[in-house]
Amino acid sequence: MIRSARRHRLALGLAAAGSALTLAACGADESVDAEDTAAEEAAVEDEEPEDIEEGSAGDGEWNTGEIPDELPRLDDGDLPDEEPDSEASLSDKIAWEAFNDVADVGVIVDPDAAWECPDIEGEEGEEATCTVTYFGEDFDYEVTMEGGGGFIVNYEAALPEGPIVREAAENAIRYSAETEEVRCDMDEVLRTPLDTDDVVQCEARDGDDTIDYSIGVNGYGTMNPSPEM
Repeated sequence: MIRSARRHRLALGLAAAGSALTLAACGADESVDAEDTAAEEAAVEDEEPEDIEEGSAGDGEWNTGEIPDELPRLDDGDLPDEEPDSEASLSDKIAWEAFNDVADVGVIVDPDAAWECPDIEGEEGEEATCTVTYFGEDFDYEVTMEGGGGFIVNYEAALPEGPIVREAAENAIRYSAETEEVRCDMDEVLRTPLDTDDVVQCEARDGDDTIDYSIGVNGYGTMNPSPEM
């Protein structure tokens, strides 16, 4: 179970105010033109990695990629242009926030993702479980309403499990090890409880040197790569 629940604030009848507290790896939202978003979604689809059989680690092959400038983070510009408008139901707005939080953990946007919540009235103490389908996996998003005043409603959300995507895990190792060649012993997408150590075992190679790495995730779903001594 997530150790630190996220508290959110949404506007009712107005443009959504967004999350009051988001994942540690998430920055401020940026506006994106629909045309630009469509192009970026197409790029994501083109770059989506091929399926790897369950239990394999890319046949043990080393994967080569550019060394990122920072730990992998979600690019808000990759989000689909589907944010609910001011007239949308509270359930639809919370479902969108659920998708954002799952994508924040996974770092990469699934163009085929889906998100939904049951009917939510917004009354204080009301509980509901929303579902986000991300790369074929269903993730629960547990909501507890905290009430509010006027046009504002507050709620607390918990994500018992989150996704780790191979591409993001490999980039985390590249950044930490400062090398292009890495491999991780995992399926294409791995689900894990948050605030967990040693979720994924990886290797980094620099010339003739090979370093073993492990990846954990903190309570907000941020990956923590570390060399094994």
